[in-house]
Amino acid sequence: MSEPRPTRPRARVVRAIYGKEVRETLRDRRTLFLLIAVPLIFYPLLLIVFTEVLLSQKEKIEAEAGTVALAAHVPEGLARRIRDDETLVVATPTDPKAALVGGEIHAVVSVTDDVETVLASNGTATVTLTFNSVEPLSGNVRERIEEHLRDWKKELLAARLTRQGLEAPFVIPLTLEDDDIAPSSRQVGSVVAQFLPMLVLIFMITGAFYPAVDVTAGEKERKTIQTLVTSPVRPLEIVIGKYLTVLTVAMISGLMNILSIVGIVLHNVLNAGGEGVDFGLSQVSAGDVFALIWTVLLLGVMFSAILMTIATFAETPKDAQNYLAPVYMICLLPVMVAQVPGIEISQGTAFIPVLNVALGMKEILVHGVVWDNLFIVSVSSLIVTVLTLVLAARLYTREELLIGRAGARALFARSRRRTPLETPTIGQGLVLLSVLFLLLYYVGASAQGQNIWFGLLLTLWVLLLVPTLGTIKWLKLDWRKTLHLNRPPPLALVGAALLGFSAFIWVGAAANAFHDAFLPVPELFEEVMRTTFTPPTTWSGKLGLIAVAALSPAICEEVVFRGFLLSSFRGRTSGAVAVVVTALLFGLFHLSIYRLIGTTALGLVMGWIVWHTRSIWPAVLFHFLNNATSILSGDIFLALGIEMTAQEFLIALILGAMALSVFGFALAGLSTRGRPPD
Repeated sequence: MSEPRPTRPRARVVRAIYGKEVRETLRDRRTLFLLIAVPLIFYPLLLIVFTEVLLSQKEKIEAEAGTVALAAHVPEGLARRIRDDETLVVATPTDPKAALVGGEIHAVVSVTDDVETVLASNGTATVTLTFNSVEPLSGNVRERIEEHLRDWKKELLAARLTRQGLEAPFVIPLTLEDDDIAPSSRQVGSVVAQFLPMLVLIFMITGAFYPAVDVTAGEKERKTIQTLVTSPVRPLEIVIGKYLTVLTVAMISGLMNILSIVGIVLHNVLNAGGEGVDFGLSQVSAGDVFALIWTVLLLGVMFSAILMTIATFAETPKDAQNYLAPVYMICLLPVMVAQVPGIEISQGTAFIPVLNVALGMKEILVHGVVWDNLFIVSVSSLIVTVLTLVLAARLYTREELLIGRAGARALFARSRRRTPLETPTIGQGLVLLSVLFLLLYYVGASAQGQNIWFGLLLTLWVLLLVPTLGTIKWLKLDWRKTLHLNRPPPLALVGAALLGFSAFIWVGAAANAFHDAFLPVPELFEEVMRTTFTPPTTWSGKLGLIAVAALSPAICEEVVFRGFLLSSFRGRTSGAVAVVVTALLFGLFHLSIYRLIGTTALGLVMGWIVWHTRSIWPAVLFHFLNNATSILSGDIFLALGIEMTAQEFLIALILGAMALSVFGFALAGLSTRGRPPD
């Protein structure tokens, strides 16, 4: 008898596990103390104690008289100033340097033998200050004497100018004025960028550390994990509930720490009479603030998953601490590298975990948010999080790890599953998509940068299609069910064709309206898209462009998204969740925030068609016609003699396209009438 097909995680079960873990975590007084008391009490107390001790020591040193030895030939003008200083005492030890080493005196002032002759001839004399930098009072005495030297220097210069009958500007032929065009907010941001990523990293790891240990190794030690894994609860539900607990505590801890530090700074500024000082913060945009908050959330999301998954391998909390301590040290290195001048987000750094988020935070503070870069950083960080949670879900299927003493060996143990799956699991789908993301970013994008058409063909047929088909063969999945290779209903093909001819018009109009209102598309991006997909003048060139930019994506991308990925959700989630998630991943896969809305909307259409018809072919047809028609739309309207710039025509075109799409949806929906629901 075959195993029943796994079903989707139940929200009520996840909520129950999450509520249980949060209550147990917050019930611990140590946790509450670390989350709330330490940030709110520790930082103000630390600042008060440090400031008072520092001021007390400084006042004590400045009030203490320093002893100075004047070597031979010290000019009277300087010697008189030192003797008149009540905080200095002039001594005459036999061996001044020995007395300085022994602590009997605190500084020695010496000059060259011919100092008077040099000064009389308008030359430059040398005064040597010998002191002991290890002794605080010796360093302070040096500063006092240095101030007398500056005053004496001004007096000598004024006397020389008078003798020569010159004015002061004669010796100042040039002055330098700084004209910094950087806004004050960016000047402050460049300073904050030197320490903020490090602080956020420390806060997030500190906040996630204890709950990650408690919900994994702690539960093993309390012997409550057996009850949980033997109950009718699925591993993914356990992982999600525990992960949300760790994330919640980590975010609370990070927020409390940041609020405490901000409160201290504001308190000191206001008490210092700086009510009118905003450090340029009034020039910071809402987008920058949102982007900074988002990067903090990314770190919390990623570290909560990593720490919880690693702690799952441990048998006891002590073992978990030993496992997690190196993680903390390893994560510090990329944050330190991010502070090095000249290191910025690039194709090589955007997918390096932790480093990319630190560089993203640095870019926001120094230059302002660059949405495409933030988009890439977000995608890469979420990939790491998803892969880590997939690993955690796999660990919670291994009883020898959760109950026994298998440790990390359980990860490589052969699965006990005896009945092969016909379609991939959600975890397998997400892992494959993550690998394809990396291939696209590091190989495909580079190839397209060298030659756009060769790069597109390489990306679609080699980097996307071949790994997907190879994975199906390696996992021994059912080809027909995995790729939805069923015969399509005729009405579904007609409906998909109508949608393919019309959807790009109203989807494009809606996406443009959104970007015009909230996120303007850079002119450079528009120019690149316009020149890249402008049809050639010859028909052979047009057909070549259609083959590369319409037919190839229709086949290869649909095999990945509406084939492998969508089938991984069938039977495990609802249709709405499957369609929405695969559409969003389809939009993210295009690696540009300016294409996200349009591609996601088209992904929703194609996902809906495949989910209801159980056939990939209508989506392939829609995808091909959508791309081909959008590429040739200019030629089509030109051949018909239609002026595209007329506002009335554009409105009529959008309304007509929407009507045609509604008809296409209706036909596709009618094609599945009478078919048993999923």
